[in-house]
Amino acid sequence: MEAIIFKIENIAQQWFSFLAISSVQLGIFLVLIFIIAGIFNKQSARFLYLIWLIGLLKIFIPPTITLPVFISRSKFLVDNNIPTLLIPEIHVTTASSATLSYQGYLFIAWAAIVLMLFGYWLFQLIRFRVKVTGTSIEITDQNLFDTRILNGDRVRIFTGAHISMPFTKGVFQPKIYLPESTLSWQVNELNALILHEYAHIKRKDLFFITLQNIVQLLFFFHPLVWLANRQICRYREKACDDFAIHALQGKATEYGRLLLKSIDEALGWKPIPSMSTSFHQSKKFLLQRFHYILNRKESIMTKLKLSQKLALIGLIIFGIALSCQKQEQPTQAEQAMLADDLVLDLSKATLQAGLADSQKVDFDTPPMPEGGFDALAKYLNFPEFLNKRGNIINV
Repeated sequence: MEAIIFKIENIAQQWFSFLAISSVQLGIFLVLIFIIAGIFNKQSARFLYLIWLIGLLKIFIPPTITLPVFISRSKFLVDNNIPTLLIPEIHVTTASSATLSYQGYLFIAWAAIVLMLFGYWLFQLIRFRVKVTGTSIEITDQNLFDTRILNGDRVRIFTGAHISMPFTKGVFQPKIYLPESTLSWQVNELNALILHEYAHIKRKDLFFITLQNIVQLLFFFHPLVWLANRQICRYREKACDDFAIHALQGKATEYGRLLLKSIDEALGWKPIPSMSTSFHQSKKFLLQRFHYILNRKESIMTKLKLSQKLALIGLIIFGIALSCQKQEQPTQAEQAMLADDLVLDLSKATLQAGLADSQKVDFDTPPMPEGGFDALAKYLNFPEFLNKRGNIINV
């Protein structure tokens, strides 16, 4: 039992250090993102989406990146021929009671909550698959919409009685799911709806949704993570609206009518697993998207400007810089102490190497030269003036 407690405590210490540093750095970075997004709130949804996404993905950068300092070291650290194989291996053990620190209790609580959240998410995903996606059927009637909007891509589209809202699901083989009621829409309306979901596939949004869920699961306690995920989801939907309008050759008004038509259906929508996209989300957000579409500027929606690209690169560099720190170089005093310790260890190792395996050396007692000090004295030659003053003690 004590071994298990020691193991948990060891893991908890490392976990706490990593999580604490990562949370602080992520908080600082997301506050900066919040300020920048507020300043550039009139920019394109794609640009603001990337800003918030970069902010959230900062968590995947190691919290500590050590930068080497290329300066000369003392000679004893570089120019030496120390027989390291002769230095004995020292194992240090400390007597400690088998108890957990507060980091250990926090780690257990955090792990328990993460497992519960993951279990609940997995349960909802399986339930959704059985009741919704598992009962859907593929749409084979190509007369319902213009297949040319998919640019020749093989995208499978499904419908079913239990599908209450349009969504796209699947990271590696994404599929579009539509409510049965949308099949009675006009061709241009259905084209716009499919283009929005197709945009999620082209933009690889399902992959980033997976990363969002991982961060949300591990940092469930971080309020700024919840804020960032919310903003990312909103700007992602707006960016897909821009994609669809651009594919419809700028027919923003017609696309806006589609959103207004979806408001009534949004009143009865049911939650879907977070590993998929969502067209409706909420009535309030649909109105925000409608306002965004009516005030959009085509010139800033299609491609990122050079200034926007530079701003994104600058954010990435700043995010990495938060984790960087210089490698601490030992001071002269520390180098001197290290040299003394190194000489002492080398002396002990050399003495140990010259003894038989059965012999033991007490390093607190000075070693005795072979033949005693008398044998050693005959080889010593002292200056004559020292002998005259009687400063030499005969041994």
